[in-house]
Amino acid sequence: TIRVEKEDNDGNAMEGVTFILTADGERDRTATTNERGVARFTDLPLRTTYTLVEDPEEWGDWTAEYNPTSEIRLTSGERFVTVQVTNTPEPDGSITVEKVDEDGLPMQNILFTLTADDQDDRTATTDSDGMAVFTDLPLGATYTLEEELPAAPANGEWLAPQYLPGNVVELTEDEAEVTITVTNLFEEEVVIVEEPEAEPPIEEVEIDPDLPLTGGPGVALAYLGLGLAGLGVLFKRKGRK
Repeated sequence: TIRVEKEDNDGNAMEGVTFILTADGERDRTATTNERGVARFTDLPLRTTYTLVEDPEEWGDWTAEYNPTSEIRLTSGERFVTVQVTNTPEPDGSITVEKVDEDGLPMQNILFTLTADDQDDRTATTDSDGMAVFTDLPLGATYTLEEELPAAPANGEWLAPQYLPGNVVELTEDEAEVTITVTNLFEEEVVIVEEPEAEPPIEEVEIDPDLPLTGGPGVALAYLGLGLAGLGVLFKRKGRK
């Protein structure tokens, strides 16, 4: 018989944890812990080495410690073995995004996507302080952060974001918490106003003061005198006839 005692890292019994027992030439067996955190495998052939593991589908993100070991050999002199199993959660990290405009003011409701190999994509949206946080990130992975550009105002457009220190980071035990500052620069649309074409300048004409001005009073009197003289000659000719 193999008795399994299951505890968390605080020493509390863990109920409902499934264990798998394997051995060469034997069928796999499963057992689930009760409310006292105990599971039993009975009627096991002797002179056989068994391997005890937790169901990886349930505890893939936890580290299991087996005391004395996960490899158990049952013999005629050691028919009953107790294995204590303690779970410790795998250390994880976080990435905090700080989103600001070109003036350093926080930008709200900006969507970010975080990707990593062999992991589901994660999304987060900035709050009123321009902050978005990705938590429970496994260490040892490389993450890529991408921003969904906000809608462009009518008077310009947002340029590609700038990531400081970068948008690709690796989380490690020494650097498990990383902050990335993302800045958007705004390019304002330049409106060119075309000025109307200037009218050509009026050329000034210099007038000779010695010449009579056409249309002036002196010219009018001269024409009047000539007309009267002509009439006088015409009347004189008619009188002679």
